[in-house]
Amino acid sequence: MQKSKLRCSIFLIFKFLVLNYPSPNPLPKTSGEGARGREGFTLIELIIVLLIIGIAFGVVGIAVYSGGSFLELNTFAKDVSATLRYARSHAVAEKKIYSFVLWKDNRAFGLYIDFSDGNRDKDEEPPAVIYKDIPPALEAVLKNKTDDFKIDFFPQGNSSGGTIEIRDRKGKTFFIIVNKVTGRVEVKKSQNGK
Repeated sequence: MQKSKLRCSIFLIFKFLVLNYPSPNPLPKTSGEGARGREGFTLIELIIVLLIIGIAFGVVGIAVYSGGSFLELNTFAKDVSATLRYARSHAVAEKKIYSFVLWKDNRAFGLYIDFSDGNRDKDEEPPAVIYKDIPPALEAVLKNKTDDFKIDFFPQGNSSGGTIEIRDRKGKTFFIIVNKVTGRVEVKKSQNGK
């Protein structure tokens, strides 16, 4: 009997403490004495959170996309320099003249083998080894020259030389320098802070 009285009194004390002790974060009652507290989020709160997340993703997307023009410029500069290096190495290996040609009107560049052994007609155009378009947002010119140009790579490893300037609409510029004596190709980014 003592045990049951003890259990009953412990239960009553516990019930009194739990029901009468104020919680640190009481839930507001909406109406009446027995109204339930808030359980979860309202639809408006969920919509606002989703709207904020959507705006954040939009801002991040714009920031990533705006860096795309520099990425395109960098990729194109590497593509042109790789084509020039290819021309030099194959000119030496095959003992033939390779010509890199850039057409401003066609907005393209190409790499051609110059067969000077007399096996083709004078009017016949040499076969293109590589032909690629210049991206619309970029411009490529031979420095200090505004028309079409070509750089020849000779079997001895030398070239006709030149500096190709590749720039985007924002003014960011890469220079591809072809050494006249060694035929080596070097890529430099503009130092003007753009």
